[in-house]
Amino acid sequence: DFLQRIADVYSEIAMIDDHVVQKLVRKFTKRAQLLSKANLILGAVISTCYVVYPLFTGTRSLPYGMFIPGVNNFKTPLYQVFFIGQAVLTFPGCCMYIPFTSFFATTTLFGLVQIQTLQRQLRTFKDGVVRENHALVKSKLEKCIEDHKRIITYVSDVNSLVTYI
Repeated sequence: DFLQRIADVYSEIAMIDDHVVQKLVRKFTKRAQLLSKANLILGAVISTCYVVYPLFTGTRSLPYGMFIPGVNNFKTPLYQVFFIGQAVLTFPGCCMYIPFTSFFATTTLFGLVQIQTLQRQLRTFKDGVVRENHALVKSKLEKCIEDHKRIITYVSDVNSLVTYI
């Protein structure tokens, strides 16, 4: 439901016949794609560093600190089993975290698109008040109020989705 509403709003904003809004949509879409790719690359690099670093310390250490009462984690073959287990689980763990950060960054950027689109509509609204008839002005004002309410709901929805994660 949430993602469908985002898609609908994105389509609505993308169809606004205003070159400034079109440029804004392209700019933030490109930025969201760049952030997603950067998150993936940085996650892979950091995960690799976590796994490889213990190999260069000269002592037995694990990628992630681990303590099991009564068990010597650094005794052969337990050390190798724990090391391989942590190495294998690092990448899936990274792949589960990256989509969340990308989702949060993308939804935040889309919130900015909505806010800046509303700002643009309000700026151009005042220019057309004198030239347009009363009914058209009223419908444009009502649309701006609806958009503002939608943005408030959107922010609330995003907050409720990411607050407890």
